[in-house]
Amino acid sequence: MVNVLLLVTLYNMSKLKVNRPNSSFLLFFFAQLLSTVSGSQSIDEKFKEYHELYPNEKVYLHISKPHFRLGETVWFKAYIVDGSSHRPDSKSDVITVDLIDPSGKIMSQRILNKTHNRMDGDFDLDISFEPGAYTIRAYTNWMRNFDHDYFYSSTFHVFRGNGLTIFDRSNNQAKDLDLAFFPEGGDLIGGMESNVGVKSIDRWGKGIEVQGTVVDSSNREVASFKTNALGFAFFTIRPQISQQYKVRVSTSGDDYAFDLPRVLEKGFGLHLQNTFESDSISIHLKSVGVDLKDCSVLLHQRGIIRQSTTIQDNSPSFSMNLSKSELDPGVYHFTVFDPGDQPVAERLFAVNLSNYDPLAKLEKDSTYKSGTDAEAVIRTREAISGSVSLSVTRANGPYYSTDQNIENYLLLGSDLKGHIEKPSGYLKTNRESHESLDLLMLTQGWKRFTWNEVLSDSVKSIEYEADVNGLVYSGRISNFYNRKKASESIVSMSTITSSTSFETKTDGQGRFKFTNLNFPDSIELVFEASRKVNKKGKMKKDTYIKFDKRKSPDIPQIRLSADLSSTTIEDLLKEVDTADFTLLDEVVVSARKETKTVRDPFAKAKTIYLKPSIRIVADSVFKYSVGVKSVAGFLRNVPGLAVIGSGPSAKVRLQGLGKQQRIVATNENMAPLYLIDGVPASEPSIFSLNQFDVSYIDVLRGAEASLYGTRASNGIIAIYLRSAELAKTVPRPGFLLVQFPGYYRAKKFEFTDIMKSNLSKDPLGITVHWNPSIQLRSGAGHFKFNLPDEPGNYFVRLEGLANDGSPLFLEEAILVE
Repeated sequence: MVNVLLLVTLYNMSKLKVNRPNSSFLLFFFAQLLSTVSGSQSIDEKFKEYHELYPNEKVYLHISKPHFRLGETVWFKAYIVDGSSHRPDSKSDVITVDLIDPSGKIMSQRILNKTHNRMDGDFDLDISFEPGAYTIRAYTNWMRNFDHDYFYSSTFHVFRGNGLTIFDRSNNQAKDLDLAFFPEGGDLIGGMESNVGVKSIDRWGKGIEVQGTVVDSSNREVASFKTNALGFAFFTIRPQISQQYKVRVSTSGDDYAFDLPRVLEKGFGLHLQNTFESDSISIHLKSVGVDLKDCSVLLHQRGIIRQSTTIQDNSPSFSMNLSKSELDPGVYHFTVFDPGDQPVAERLFAVNLSNYDPLAKLEKDSTYKSGTDAEAVIRTREAISGSVSLSVTRANGPYYSTDQNIENYLLLGSDLKGHIEKPSGYLKTNRESHESLDLLMLTQGWKRFTWNEVLSDSVKSIEYEADVNGLVYSGRISNFYNRKKASESIVSMSTITSSTSFETKTDGQGRFKFTNLNFPDSIELVFEASRKVNKKGKMKKDTYIKFDKRKSPDIPQIRLSADLSSTTIEDLLKEVDTADFTLLDEVVVSARKETKTVRDPFAKAKTIYLKPSIRIVADSVFKYSVGVKSVAGFLRNVPGLAVIGSGPSAKVRLQGLGKQQRIVATNENMAPLYLIDGVPASEPSIFSLNQFDVSYIDVLRGAEASLYGTRASNGIIAIYLRSAELAKTVPRPGFLLVQFPGYYRAKKFEFTDIMKSNLSKDPLGITVHWNPSIQLRSGAGHFKFNLPDEPGNYFVRLEGLANDGSPLFLEEAILVE
């Protein structure tokens, strides 16, 4: 903005008609000033500008229960927020949700729209699916421009009554043990004492307890460590440049050796002290062989700068203190930049997670009577508004709750790269939880963006646009016979079943775009593209339409299973294996007499009508008709049709009702709707068809034609080619039929008889109630649900989001007598 103002000022000065003997000096002065301003943008300014241009988004899903059986339905509610404020005012309005099976294949996909209140959905776990660890992934189109590790992802187990292979079989070649090392601040500096974080994981990516020793080149032990149950530890070392360090670990009878990072001769060391008892966080920065003077330090949280300063003195050390009570709950990032604005050290820390005061509470009865309507009230400590979702699950024996919820996800998990085991444990108020949290910060690298992108003067390439107010559909029009040659065309989009139509023009490169597309469900769309061939406005459809595919993001190798310990898995398997389930695939329908299904050999294409008014088989006409050489000639033999003219200019009209007389009028508004394999087509394209490619023709009038709306008021002539499936894949000049994925319409939750019969048998717990759309107004929300006839314990799980960005979560048990 400053640069633009200076340019405007220079331009205005050059236009002033006044006596200015030093104008050349002034121009030189402002040019120098312009150069200085453009090259002196601070780190703070670049950081703010980057996050304004590329705002962060977060998506979270409340899933109805932690584990499922084949044959069940996975119910979910999606929440999308601005990544900085956590308010529900994100850049995008559309979310894509994928269900991924244990082999990494997308089994189902749902598209949800925030502005149309379609943020809930469901996946049916078909009994033909493989059991194992399934993953639900959710993201916006905008999020695809950045690190995919920050898509929402949750893994759960899907069981079958006769057993289960727990882990992903594609990972059998993974190592039994892997260790990673994280010097505090980033590097090991020769002669400088440093803490080194350790993370140990097994072949499935889960933390594992190990003991290890650190040895130098002479095999002399210089440090040792023991990881906790989650695989975290740290050790302190004063490395020497002349040494190469290894870590030796023995576990399960196997020996492993790992190399520590290389020791640097000079650089920066960073140490953060965050004790459980103290309200103060101390940060100490040291340097060896480099100056700290003019280095900058930046503290930010979720893209918002909390503190920034430049070191003024030339001391080899720098310290600062922060008060926890003055910091908002969440993850913070402390970064050090050298005088050339290059990042040289970074440390993460989290504060006030355990002090986070839950906003919501549930006012309920101590017990409820079975078979009655239960009523409860959600209240918040402040008069806030928002949206929450609620699930009620039967608890048989131990309740295997998912450890992730909207609170620990927004405050912790969504700001860290990679999977976090048992995230709720980091929000507890005790020393062990506090120390584990700091080890997590030391080892779980945060790479939502790279500093090179932030500090670069170039603009980041954006491949995927944000879906605002609807979906975006784009593509390119080229010459049908020369695909490399762009074609400036008029592109129209319409639906088969209604008169809805849109039109746009391509740019000089043949690109086109339709925005704000809002269809309540998947729908077939017809696209036509015509180009102007002369000054008189004559149009020609010798165009080729190619769409930018809305391709799903790549699926990384699935390594993590759901958060179940080995003991829990064994117990759960025993209960599932011995449970007497009523499975849908056990229902057998028998008949006394075997009947043969007769299929219509001509039903090659999907139609929305059941039976045409007239159907004519091409072979029968051509076989006994002499002189039939064109489709027009073919149609002349069809009862009830009148063909006027010949060749490409021919016209077809359905006969009038009541009397068997041919219509001779040629008025365009009397033309029928033409379909070729279900795709609307023009009369010229009908008569350009090769007659021998035609398999059969359906003529529709009256009630049958009315299914296609007002466009079919003069009847329908539907032509089907001999190879309908092949014809759909062969491009046609100027035409394209596309199956457009509209917004998913969630099913209504029902407590079925099958669920009732399994209620007391299923150790995973049956979902007895699901309500994704409870609204909080002025700090309160009411809900009712019908209690089953089966007494016992039930769990109520509520998750949601206040309009101010505060996460809402509670989980409580209710007793039904």
